[in-house]
Amino acid sequence: MMVENKYLLYSHYGIKENATCSEIIVRAAKKSYLEFCRRVSFEKNISVDDRRTFEFEVEKLLANMIPRLIEEIVNEDENQELFDRKHNEICEAIINIYSGVGGQSYGIAQRWLNLTLMNLVVISSNLEADYLHIKNARKYFHVPVEQYLLEAATTRYKNRFQHGLNLKYAPLKHDKAYSYQMDWFCPGKTQPFEYWEYPEYIEFQYAVRNKLKEVPINQNYCDSLDWAFKSFIEVSQA
Repeated sequence: MMVENKYLLYSHYGIKENATCSEIIVRAAKKSYLEFCRRVSFEKNISVDDRRTFEFEVEKLLANMIPRLIEEIVNEDENQELFDRKHNEICEAIINIYSGVGGQSYGIAQRWLNLTLMNLVVISSNLEADYLHIKNARKYFHVPVEQYLLEAATTRYKNRFQHGLNLKYAPLKHDKAYSYQMDWFCPGKTQPFEYWEYPEYIEFQYAVRNKLKEVPINQNYCDSLDWAFKSFIEVSQA
């Protein structure tokens, strides 16, 4: 491994050259959590130490379940359907960890899992060996629901972003999980990701996935994550 790669992995993720797969996933999960932890809500009586305990539980869960998820999808047919099902199971397991303290939304769970997988893609590209078979599995990964990617996917104006998808699939603010309306992205009107539940989440994933299969869009992206990386860079720098 080149010294530059070692530097990046340690300075950005805290990953040492001899790190195990579990340690790598935990570091990726920690880095992911920092991206949205301020959007995670708790009841007032939950101490900081207890909050950290829940965080550690999710990290252990991801370190245990992600390798099994990837192993299954690279060794089975009907991989996308299998990935979607197993992905949902992991999100529900994350939600279950918080069930006794007021709970967390599907939006929080998907952000944690999807960002961890994206970070593992970055980490894998800087390692000499693809321990987790990320390269074979990433084409099935979901795009994280967060503001930049949601804006790129669902902005109303076709020419605003080079990587815009022009999808009318941003849910308007709503209280009931199964009572929502998809519309164009609009700050203040679009449902923030931390309040998303499974129905609008999976509908958004299908919409992005199907759009990226269309010609000529599929000539520009090797998979959904390729679009996500490029779109995040574009919108965040706009």
